[in-house]
Amino acid sequence: MRVLKYTLKQDEAVSRERHRAFWKNESLGVPLVFALADRQNFVPEPWSSDRPRKEWDLSPDWHRTMVENYLNGAWFMGDAMPVAGLMVGLDITNTAVLAGGDYDYSSTGSAIDFKPGRFNLDNPVPAFDPDHFLVRQLRRCYEHVIASVQNRACVNTPMTLDALSSIFSMCGGIPFLTDMIQKRRSSKKEPKN
Repeated sequence: MRVLKYTLKQDEAVSRERHRAFWKNESLGVPLVFALADRQNFVPEPWSSDRPRKEWDLSPDWHRTMVENYLNGAWFMGDAMPVAGLMVGLDITNTAVLAGGDYDYSSTGSAIDFKPGRFNLDNPVPAFDPDHFLVRQLRRCYEHVIASVQNRACVNTPMTLDALSSIFSMCGGIPFLTDMIQKRRSSKKEPKN
């Protein structure tokens, strides 16, 4: 198996062996250590845009700038591997958008406000659509970042964290909790394979 070396990682082979041992519930005699430090005197590339904050989420240039600032501004020490990740909607909106919901940023830009009422728990889970606007835009962003990062780091997959909070916000708190209590049996159903 050919292993791509990350050019930003010193002593990568040793770190990879410790990672492999960790995932096998084994040890090489020393713990797996994740340590990051800021590079001294690093000046991040500035980002400015007249577009609303939400539009940055699907801007290939914004993602490239954020990833480059992270990778160029960090030392990946111990067993920390250089990983570039794209942050869309603070990592909690992808599931909601793919399910038909919508969001925006709070006035401070540091929190997500879901637009409630556009999601009904009685509706079937929508099928994945590779032509969905979000999927197409994310693909563009990832292609842009991958071309920029090349073999310096791993580029992580899209995040779909905290789907339950997303659905809670999209349904509205009281209707969601009421449905969870009244439809307890259907909320415990195992997904179909």
